[in-house]
Parts: sequence; structure tokens; C-alpha cells
Amino acid sequence: MEKRKRRKAIKSCAFCRRRKLRCDQKKPRCSTCVARNLAECVYSQGLQHNASTETRELVPLPGFGESTTTYNVTIEPLAGASRNQLDTFFTLQCKESGRKVYYGPTSARTLMAKNDWGLLERFRQATTKIKTTRIDFKKKNGVSMLRELQTIDTPQSIQQIVPVLPTYETILRCVHDFFDNPCLYPQNSGLDKRKVFQDLEEGLVVGQQLVPGVERAVVELKPGPKCNYYRLGVIFSILALTHYYEDLPLPLESFFVYLAGCNTAKAMYIERCQTFLLRFTYRLAHGYNGGDNSHLMLLVDNMINTAIYLGLNKDICILYRGQEATAGSLDSLQALWYWILLADFDIALNIGRPLRISPYDYDGPLVDHTDALYGVMGRFLKIARHIICDIHNKKRTPELDVHCETIITFIEHEFSPFELYTDPALMQIHKLPHMHILCNALSLLSTCYGLRWTALKCSTPSVKNGAVKAMLLSYSVISSISKFCFEQDRVKYSHMLVPECKNITPYLTGGISIWCTLFVRILMFFYGFAHSEMTLFESGPVFTQNSSPTDECDLSNLRGPEDRAISFSTYFNIACEKLDALAATNDPHMKMVLRRSRFYVLLMGKDKILRALTKTAVECRTNAETSWLTNSKGNQVIKNLQSPEDSVEPILAPGKSVEQTGDGISTDFSLSQMQVNLMASPAADPGTAQMIADEFWQSYNLGWQEILDSAEGLDLISDFMV
Repeated sequence: MEKRKRRKAIKSCAFCRRRKLRCDQKKPRCSTCVARNLAECVYSQGLQHNASTETRELVPLPGFGESTTTYNVTIEPLAGASRNQLDTFFTLQCKESGRKVYYGPTSARTLMAKNDWGLLERFRQATTKIKTTRIDFKKKNGVSMLRELQTIDTPQSIQQIVPVLPTYETILRCVHDFFDNPCLYPQNSGLDKRKVFQDLEEGLVVGQQLVPGVERAVVELKPGPKCNYYRLGVIFSILALTHYYEDLPLPLESFFVYLAGCNTAKAMYIERCQTFLLRFTYRLAHGYNGGDNSHLMLLVDNMINTAIYLGLNKDICILYRGQEATAGSLDSLQALWYWILLADFDIALNIGRPLRISPYDYDGPLVDHTDALYGVMGRFLKIARHIICDIHNKKRTPELDVHCETIITFIEHEFSPFELYTDPALMQIHKLPHMHILCNALSLLSTCYGLRWTALKCSTPSVKNGAVKAMLLSYSVISSISKFCFEQDRVKYSHMLVPECKNITPYLTGGISIWCTLFVRILMFFYGFAHSEMTLFESGPVFTQNSSPTDECDLSNLRGPEDRAISFSTYFNIACEKLDALAATNDPHMKMVLRRSRFYVLLMGKDKILRALTKTAVECRTNAETSWLTNSKGNQVIKNLQSPEDSVEPILAPGKSVEQTGDGISTDFSLSQMQVNLMASPAADPGTAQMIADEFWQSYNLGWQEILDSAEGLDLISDFMV
């Protein structure tokens, strides 16, 4: 009789039993599992000893010639929330030089780093074993991924920058000025002040002070570890904003072009994102953006790709904890990411493309209930990103009416009372950075109204009034920002208010960077809107919709009357008044400084062109309707219309004359009462409308050609030049 074998209790853990390894049966984890850094050690009794929170190891991958650091982070599970289990399956490669690369769940590096096979440790041992041989092989064969970055370290490139740099003490003052003025340079919160000064000290070699009291010169430039020239890029970008202004030396311009063109993964530093952000700010402020930011599109794309490559779209507090020495403070990284999100929205809106940072890339929390800058910015980005995504949704037409109401509600909640932002005497210096958000919100609101009017053919009084008030309030905000910023310059930068200075003052430069794209959008939209009313003939001679030119337009809010449309003459005269106030300011110093801005000069030139075009349209439309009334209703109609009070005084904005209201900008084409009465006549039949249209276009085309052929018509910007 065969003896039955006595079954032994299984005491080894599941991993040791599967791999047939000796298990010391320690709990909660045996020595084998601890040595392999396994998160779980399961015994046959079914007891699973794991922590209440999920621990993920962010394993820096083995570098080629650089040491790495391994560290753990703990991710708390969301209570009652369902989420993609792969969302936390990632790794962050961290090098001692400060270079970092984020790898997501589909990356082979992540799979290797997160596996339970013990492969990573063996791979590290193997790379260490052949390190010397590998380095010798790369040197012998000229193999280096730093080749791009090393090309700049030649006498013809980086050494050309040294002679154009100011003294070391001047650089220190400029960097201090940058960080000490958050209202003037709000983007400074995206940089760590401590780290920037450390990089400055390490990157600039200073000569000896041969004469007491004489400031020292910079004699040599040193990049960071592994040819990290972006550390110098941050410092030079600050100098461009605070010292060079529009006179950026050519060697520095070439240096920035080089930094933007590096495409190797060896260039993935936090300082790369910061350099691109400051470069974006500089080019925007000095008008190097094409008016619609088209010239900044690739720069922002580069910045976004770098940010996602660095993992800034993930939870920064988890991903970069412990990396502050090379990456900067966590607060600065979070602020940097918010500015990148805002730049992405800016390009998407102005170019008309989808967001480059899609909801798949980032759908993190953007709601901050404080009234600080980043609280307001987060709340705006939350609604603005949703609206842009909805506009580009191919499966349905966006609910633009809902979006308009959402934006108006946001503006009413965040920027109330509105007089604080439209009256320069009431504006506060600490609120100046908030104007970035207000101008972006007004741009988005005007865009939604414009799409409703042009694309969806919704021309109700509500839509027209909303569009008109958004445009007029935008002009008020632009004018107020400009005047307020100049008053700050008058106090803090009075030495620049002399004819010998050719640079625009810092605060006014910052103000222009805030409203530049809004101004271009509103200028084109306003005149396009006005021109469409002049050339609409379906309703006969009625384009004021029986409105009086004396209609009041309340500019204390964005909501207009629902039952009647604001008349053409009302909104046109108000807009001309505000444009003239900006173009022909009574302050000679402000006029002088504004004319130093190439961007301002070109914008005012565009206004002059478009206003001349609209003037011709008004005159031709008036003549065509007058001709129709004369032929159809007889002299009695004209006699009734030509009362003394109707024919003498034209309707102008308060305080304006017929001949000249601005510095070279005429408003002598404001509507007279007679013209308004003529255009408020009853609608005509289709034949009459066609007759008016034919006469209008014949006269209009001839009048515009005369303007183009005249010397005065071609001289469109000389009035605004210094």
C-alpha cells in the first residue's frame, strides 16, 4: 500500500514560488521582493500587504555618461472617482545636469522602468560595466547627441555676444528690476529668482575692477552642464525686456534663433520653456508678431512641445518634488505652465486653429477661487479652452449664444465695476496684470459675436448690440491701459521722456503687449461691421433701423437693449472719438513716446485707411439714397427733411469739430441729421433697392479709386511717425 504524501503548507510568497527562489517569508515583504523593489508581496493565505495609498516609483532611466537619481512619490487615490489606470503609469528621467524628460504609458522606457522583472537593475549594471568602453567608442567615431549644442561654442558665435553686453552691475540691476516689478513683468513668476541669480553667477565670468568705482565688464560666457545654453537664454531674454528694448543687438538675435532651432532631446530643460516664454513676451511687446501673432506661432509650438516633453502638463507637485535645485520652485513651474496655456489659447484664437494642448494632453484643475492673478487666469482658461474646443468640434455647431453669455458672466464677475478698467484715473497698479485676462476675454467675446453675425447669419438686434458694445468697451479698455501705463512711466522712467531717447517706455511697452492683438481684431471687426451696414440694400434706404443718432450707449456693461439696434451713427461716432483720443492725445510727451512704437504707427495707419474707406461708403450711400428720394417722393419730401436744424449741424461726438478732430485723423464724415432722416425712410421694393445699390457701387468704386490715386490718400502713416 502506497503511503500518502503529507501536504506541506505553502509559506513562500507568490513571486518567489513562481521564480523558484528561496523566500525568507518576512512580512509584509520578503527580502527578495524588497531587493527587487516590488510594490506587492502576496502569500498563499490570500493576504495582500499593500499600503492604503498607491506608491509609484518614478525611476530615472540609465543615462549615457550621466548619473541618475531614483525617488518615489505617493499618489493618493481619488475617493469615489473613476479614472484611467494608465494615467499614473509614467516615469520621469532626471539628469544631474538638470535635463528632464517625461515618458508616458506607451513608452518602452516606461515599460522597462515599471516592470517587475528586475530588468532595470541589471541594465544599470551592464551600462556601468561598459561605460568607459562606450565613451571611448563615441569619441573615436565622433558620436554625440550634444553636437547641435556644441556648435555654438565657437569664436564666431557665443564670443560675439560678450562685446555687446552691458556691465555686470547693469545686468544685476536689470534682473533685479525684472523680479521686483511683477505688475510690469507678470511673467517673472514663471521663473525662480534664486535659481536665475545662481545661473547668472555661474554663467557670466567677470573681469577685474581695475579702477575703483568703475563697473566690471563681462569677459566670458559659460553654459550650464551639458551645454545648457538656455540658462544664458533666460538672462539675455530678461536683458532684452529691461535693457535693450527694441535695439536688440544682432549677436543676441542670432543666439535666440539658434536656441529656437535646437531639436535634440539634449536641449530639454526647464530654462528652454522659460526662454521661449520671455521671447514670446518680448516679440509681442515690440510688434514682431504680424498683428495676429502669426509670426509667433512656431515659437509657441516649440514652447508647448518642450513643456509636454518635460511633463509640465502633469501634476507638477508630484512630478517635480525634489527637483527644485535644477528645475526651480514648484510654484514657479505651475505659473510657467499657466502662461504656456494662455499663449496656446492666444495663438489658437488669433490663428483660428485648435488648441495644441488638447484636453487629452491636459484636463487638470484650473479653478482657483482666489482673486489673485492665477486664480482669474485659471478660471478664464477653463471656459476659454472649452469654447475653442467646441468651435473646432467637427461633429456639431457650437452654441455661440451660450458661449457669449458665459464670457459676459465671467467678465461681470471678475471685472466689476467695469469703470475700474475703463477709467485710467480709477485703475490700480496691482490690477495691471489682470488686464491680460480681460483683453483676452474681450477678444474671445468679439470673436463669438463675429461668428454669429457672419458665419451663422444671425443679425438680430441682440447680436448687433452685443457686438457693438464689446467693440466700444474694448476701445475704452485699450485707451485706459495706454494712459495709465504712460502715467506710470512718467513717474518711474521720466529719463526716457526726452527727444534723444528712441525707445518706447517700459510700462507703455507692457500695455501694448496686453492689448495689441485685441486692437487689431477690434479694428478690423469694427470697420468690417460698419462697412457691411453701408453696403446692405435689402431693406432699402434704412440702415439705422429707425434709430436716432442721439441714442445713448451705456458703456458701463456689455449688455445692450434686446428690442432695438444701436444706430450706426451712435456707435461709429463713439468709436471714432476713442480712436482719436488714442491717436491725438493732448499730452505731447505721450504722443512722442507712442510714435516710437512701430506697431502703434502701423495700427494708426490701418485705422486711417479703413476710416477713409468707410467715409467714402457713407457719402456714396447718402448720395444714392438722396437721389432715390428726390426721384420717388419729389421736392416736398426734401423740403420736409431740410429744416434749418436738420441741415446745419452734423452729428459729431462731443467736443469734436467737422474739420479735424485728431492728429491727421478727420471725422468730417460723421452723419448729419438730414442724412440720418434720409436713411430712416421706409423700405423700398426690390427694384428700388437695386437702383440704390447700382448708384452706390458706381459712385463708391470711383471715389475709392480717387483716394488711391491722390498723394494724400497714399500718405497713410506719416502723420503718426516721429
